[in-house]
Amino acid sequence: MTTLQGYAGSNNHHVNTILVVDDVPENLRLLEDLLSGQGYKINATTSGHLAVQSILCNPPDLILLDIIMPEIDGFAVCKKIKGHEKSKDIPIIFISALDQPEDKVKAFNSGGVDYITKPFQAEEVIARVNTHLSIRNCYKKLERQNIELAETARLKEEVDHLMQHDLKNPLTPILSFPKLIRNNRHLTEKQSKYLNQIEQSGYRILDMINRSTDLIKMERGIYQLKPVPVDIMQVLERACGELESVMKTKHLSAEIMLNKQPISDKDSFFIFGEEFLCMSMLGNLMKNAVEASKEGDTIKIELDNLSTSEIRINNRGTVPEQIRERFFEKYITADKDRGTGLGTYTAKLTAETQGGGISFETSESNGTTVKITFPSS
Repeated sequence: MTTLQGYAGSNNHHVNTILVVDDVPENLRLLEDLLSGQGYKINATTSGHLAVQSILCNPPDLILLDIIMPEIDGFAVCKKIKGHEKSKDIPIIFISALDQPEDKVKAFNSGGVDYITKPFQAEEVIARVNTHLSIRNCYKKLERQNIELAETARLKEEVDHLMQHDLKNPLTPILSFPKLIRNNRHLTEKQSKYLNQIEQSGYRILDMINRSTDLIKMERGIYQLKPVPVDIMQVLERACGELESVMKTKHLSAEIMLNKQPISDKDSFFIFGEEFLCMSMLGNLMKNAVEASKEGDTIKIELDNLSTSEIRINNRGTVPEQIRERFFEKYITADKDRGTGLGTYTAKLTAETQGGGISFETSESNGTTVKITFPSS
């Protein structure tokens, strides 16, 4: 005799379904009464072949499987179930009168997750079923979360692509008007300088938009670095140039030393990396140093390539104690009305992507020093 009960599940409250396979009707009725009393939906069959068909049509959450059955035994049924993509992850508990160690080993080798010996104790069956269904439910929840995370990542990439397209439109006049204005021969030297700064900043924003997807790849650890020699001197000059107006307002100065000596126009300091990443890294760190400095301070930049390649940026401000342990984490900021908390995070990300390391020290007496270390080239 074969009985197959229907499965009725709610989207809001999932009821676990158990398939019981045993060729003895009395055993089926006993297990049905026991497990349905625990709130489970029970499907039951006395045939191994029908069990496989039922599982492929309507996969249960767990299977209780006898071993000794006509036509096809439990071991063969288990292997068939595990051989189908649709059913391979369903946990199978063998429940059998066979109690020899070799039988249990064979059951586990065929794909079972547990083994109950007949005659069974009701409490034991319930405990083992509850345990494996809890594991199964956690596994399915993780699967759903992974699917949701993948979908979220896909949507984020789509939004990023749209943002890149939309942000480029207002950049058009910023990049094109300076060229038109330069046709006016009555521009002062200061006006020409301001136009150059506007144009350079526009191109940097355009470059950042074009490379924003690269930052996402860096976060995921899949960015393909194409290192070339980058002169940090030139990168620092550009970074300081973009902050010139703010530094003038606060009467700040920048002092750059190379191997403990003042730099000259002929000096250079190369690391292997990418210019865009170095500009992002040092631009963020210099901006933070400027914001943390008090009026009239000097920002000290020390470059050292005697042993390893090191860049040290010092300002007289101190990092608030409440954020020191999370200084390089994403969205961590303090005492900034418009701070995003991305500056030090991005600096860490770009430094590590280029094979470097980053750290900081802060104290009332020495201010804050951020140190970036790169392997010797």
